[in-house]
Amino acid sequence: MVAIGIATLSPATPTPPTGCTPFDLFCGEGAGLDLVYNVLGFLPFGMGLALMGVRWYWALLLSAAFSTGIETAQVWIPGRSPSLDDVLSNALGGTLGFVLGQSYPLLLRPPPRLAARLAVAYGLGLTAVLGLASWMLGASLPATEWYGQWAPDLGQFARFRGRLFSAEVGGMPLPRALIADGDQLRLRLRRNGLDLSARVVPGPPTGWLAPIASIFDQGERKIMILGQRGADLVFEPRTRAEDFGLQPIAVRARGVFEQGPRAGDTLELVGHLEAGWLSAQAWAGSGGSKRKLVEQRLRLSPALLWITLLPSRHAAGPEADLVSAGVLFFLFLPLGYYWALTPGARTPSFRLARWISGALAAGVALAPAAFGFPLAHWSGWFAVAAGGLAGAGLSAVPRTPARRSGPAA
Repeated sequence: MVAIGIATLSPATPTPPTGCTPFDLFCGEGAGLDLVYNVLGFLPFGMGLALMGVRWYWALLLSAAFSTGIETAQVWIPGRSPSLDDVLSNALGGTLGFVLGQSYPLLLRPPPRLAARLAVAYGLGLTAVLGLASWMLGASLPATEWYGQWAPDLGQFARFRGRLFSAEVGGMPLPRALIADGDQLRLRLRRNGLDLSARVVPGPPTGWLAPIASIFDQGERKIMILGQRGADLVFEPRTRAEDFGLQPIAVRARGVFEQGPRAGDTLELVGHLEAGWLSAQAWAGSGGSKRKLVEQRLRLSPALLWITLLPSRHAAGPEADLVSAGVLFFLFLPLGYYWALTPGARTPSFRLARWISGALAAGVALAPAAFGFPLAHWSGWFAVAAGGLAGAGLSAVPRTPARRSGPAA
């Protein structure tokens, strides 16, 4: 309760108006992320209530009442705004936490038959999550009115302080106004991949993301940004994850604006998304003297879903494959754990669990191709195997049966 109070009742930086009222459900660009954090934030609260021996309906009512009190108090706190969907998602988190608190002894040390069923259920759930993640990383090109922008001054972004000479999207000049034939542009981008480029003289480093060339629609939703963050080049296209209120996927090419051009040179900046690869490139000079300064490519994979769940924007660089491998390790650890708790079992559930385990391991590397992504990085294969083996190893650790306390007689 103290942790939740500190996180939700402290003053925050004011954000631009979204046009949402307190009673609009899951309204705004970050609604999906708020839902995830609200549920996760109240999980420990619900688990604590379960371990105290509270009934399930009291856990639901206490979670809702606690959240309602917080939302009411936020009316008078700078930078905070009350929301009905926060109350609902907090109550959901408290209820799920209660269920986990009630069932954790069986989840931690299930008998063989239940372990086989848990392996099947977890394997199917993991398959669904990885498939959904792959779909959500696809490009989103809403059929709305698009507006081109050159080094815009937008409240939620920094301002680019260099000089922008030209900008193109999909090989066509990017206007500084309404894009007249948006349908033709969307068709071109779907066929050839997303592409946004600009020719600039670089400016000083920025504190946060500063759009150089960008496209937004009439609802002020971002479609694409090619920008500068610090001394790095960032390309951030719109994905389906943003349509569900999660964070965007972006790639970062380091040190582009530190190296700078030679005297009289300009920089040609290019962001591209095609065939499951997201890239940012910087070239110096022109014509025959043009030379590549830096290129960063990001391999799209379902394990990159971690970026969309971060509390703030993150443009990925060389570290992305390593972090994604860590995510896969922990995702596959429970599967190995439950599978190893069914030694000698010959039930249909056990055979199905064994089949799903092997199919999932292969699917991490092969399934991305169904969504137009490249095959998984070798670290993904290694992480899947290591996670499964680590889970199997944990199953061999002896445990004392947990003792549960209930309400006083």
